[in-house]
Amino acid sequence: MILIISLIITLAATIQWIVIRNIPFLIVRIILQVPLLVLTVFLAWFVGAYLTVENPEVEQQRLDAQILDTAVVIRGDIQVSVDATGALTPIQQVPLTFQLPSVPVAEINVEQGQSVAEGDVLATLSADNIEEVVEDAQIALRLQQASYEALTAPVREQDLLVAEAAIESAQAQLNAAVQAGSTLQDREIARLQSEIARNQLWQTQLQRDGIAQPQTTDLIPNVELDDEELEGNVNDVIDLINEATQAQSAAAAAAFQGQLQSANDAVDQVGFGVQIADANFDATLSRAGDAGAVASSRAALVQARNSYERLLNGVDSDQLRIATLNLQLAELAVEQAELNLDQTQLTSPFDGIIAQQNLVEGELPPQGVSMLLIDDSQYVVQLPIDETDIALVQVGQPVLFQVDALPNTEVTGVVDSIAYTPIGGGQLVAYNVRVVVDDTTAPIRAGMTVTGSIIVQQRDDVLLVRNNFIQVDRQTGEAFVTVRISETVTAERQVALGTNNDTFTEILAGLEVGDELILLPRNESQSGS
Repeated sequence: MILIISLIITLAATIQWIVIRNIPFLIVRIILQVPLLVLTVFLAWFVGAYLTVENPEVEQQRLDAQILDTAVVIRGDIQVSVDATGALTPIQQVPLTFQLPSVPVAEINVEQGQSVAEGDVLATLSADNIEEVVEDAQIALRLQQASYEALTAPVREQDLLVAEAAIESAQAQLNAAVQAGSTLQDREIARLQSEIARNQLWQTQLQRDGIAQPQTTDLIPNVELDDEELEGNVNDVIDLINEATQAQSAAAAAAFQGQLQSANDAVDQVGFGVQIADANFDATLSRAGDAGAVASSRAALVQARNSYERLLNGVDSDQLRIATLNLQLAELAVEQAELNLDQTQLTSPFDGIIAQQNLVEGELPPQGVSMLLIDDSQYVVQLPIDETDIALVQVGQPVLFQVDALPNTEVTGVVDSIAYTPIGGGQLVAYNVRVVVDDTTAPIRAGMTVTGSIIVQQRDDVLLVRNNFIQVDRQTGEAFVTVRISETVTAERQVALGTNNDTFTEILAGLEVGDELILLPRNESQSGS
């Protein structure tokens, strides 16, 4: 139509110029030129309007040629999500390491990729020497317990009766000695008894002196290395060895003290018997009227009374303190030895799969990880969320995952926790959001890359329009869409916007379901005639 109007105006102007030019009077040309120009414009408008009314197909074709895209207002659901990429991680992942690196591997019970249950023995070290240490420590403990119980046992009525009987017997011997005299046979018997008692004392002393004191093993000093991590591992091993050495030394010392105490008690007892025998012999030699026998009987009576007094008064406090300390040392030695024995076994702390197996039978365990155990019953994902979106994320929100290795697999999860401090550094600020993956039959594996969409908002049964059909005035902030009223008529309509995502925007007011929207070039008028 614009082209037709332009042609009419051009033709009319040409005719006017030819006609008016031939008029000889200037005033007449001026007077005629203005009405003719107005008439020409009116005629052009009239012809254009006539052509438009009479040819709606032309206007429709013109409008259709300008339309870039069309859409219809629909009713549906809209989700707003925050997206991030992470990797699947087992909910539990534990490196297993032997604490006795100097003991070779005796047996390996599992292979890489094998499923294990909690408490399963995965591998063992050679434990022969450690078992012997445990047995020695247990024997030493039993000796200390027996010594302690004998020392602290309550006095029995039978013991008191025996002690009283010994006193009565000694008293009877003393009474008899007062009345009896010494003969050659009595003196010889007393001498032999003294020599026998002295020989027994020497033998007992030799047995006591023959008890070997355990040798003290020097502790291994810590080392300094250039590699701090290697230095820490080596010093940890040295500390474990030193602890085991100290425990073994304590057990040996406890056993030595127990044996020495028993030997000293035996020496004291035999020595006391020597004194009695010597006193009896001297009394036998010197008595004319049974004076030696009287002295010996009196010594025996003193011994019997002292034994009775010890039973009544109980054990000495110093002896009890020493016995208690020795018993505690023996118990610690057993605990340390049993701990070392337990450390010869590598057990599974939970149900899972052996992800790594780095042991070789007959060789020493590696300094690093012996086995890596993962719990494949559940997975988690750490999603780094930008600071501009972290305020929208809340614990309990659902998450949809797209697994790169499994494009047709649907995996879901739930937000479990949100970090309070950002990760990394630099200009990008992000926070880790921990998502627990729901149980699934999909063949997911640890380390798979996933893209998680955290559903931060859900709107159901609302009016929806595709985002590219909405235009926003930058100055006023008002939103508009172009609605097709008829085949040849369009109109701009202001709308109220709600929630939006990457594809759709919720319309709160201004449109109805079924309204047809068109997308025109931005430099074209959006309202038809």
